[in-house]
Amino acid sequence: MKKTFIKRLKKVGTNAKGQCLAINAVKLLLLSLILEKIDMTKMSARSYKAHRKYIGLTQESLANRLGVSRETITRRESGSLKINEEAALAILQIVFAKTNDTA
Repeated sequence: MKKTFIKRLKKVGTNAKGQCLAINAVKLLLLSLILEKIDMTKMSARSYKAHRKYIGLTQESLANRLGVSRETITRRESGSLKINEEAALAILQIVFAKTNDTA
């Protein structure tokens, strides 16, 4: 199975930006494997804040992007509001997009 996957990746080309689609495919595969291992209901407030800082957003800008209030972000980061699976997945998608843009 591994050899077949590698052969398929070699046949993939590049996109309009000249990025190797094989690399993007591998990143998506790795993300799916990571997400299977992560218990989204256990993201800590500290991790949430670290993710926000990594993607370079203020609490206000993250709130706008997610369609929530800044107070919601503050409460998630302070630990006074539990980070549910939807909130964890939303920030991880932004982290992945940032990582994909910089590669």
